[in-house]
Amino acid sequence: MTVKSKRMGFTWDQEYKYAVDELKASLKGFGELKVEPSNLEIFLLCLAFGQSTGTRRQVPPRKTDGPRFEVLGPEHWALVKSVALAESDSSSILLNEDQAFDIVEEFAAGGLMLLAQALASEANFQAWIQSELLKWADSK
Repeated sequence: MTVKSKRMGFTWDQEYKYAVDELKASLKGFGELKVEPSNLEIFLLCLAFGQSTGTRRQVPPRKTDGPRFEVLGPEHWALVKSVALAESDSSSILLNEDQAFDIVEEFAAGGLMLLAQALASEANFQAWIQSELLKWADSK
C-alpha cells in the first residue's frame, strides 16, 4: 500500500516503551515461536489487547520507533483500516490516514500499558497471556 502520510511508521508510547523488549523476551518460545516476536508482532498484540478491552491512551509523540510501514503487508493494512472504521462514525476515516493511524496508535498504546502492567504483576506471564487470549477467543 502506498502511504500518503508523511509518517514512516508507528510510534510506541514512550511511557511504556521499556516493556517492548521485555515482551519480546517473555514471549520467546510462546506457542510456536522459536525466536523473539518482531516489533510488528508486538505492536499487533498491543493493538489487539487495547482494542479488545477498549483501552486507549493519547497519541504518543511522533518518534517512528515502532514498526515501519514498509514491513506491513496487505493483511496488516486491512487490520489498520478495520480498527479505524470500527471506531469512527464514518467511512471517511479511510481518506485521512493520519487519523486512522492515530486511532491504531491509541489502542496499541493502551494495550502496551496493560501488557506492561501484567509483566510486572504476573508471576507466569506466558500462562497469563495464554489464558487471556483463550478467554478472548472464546468470547468471539
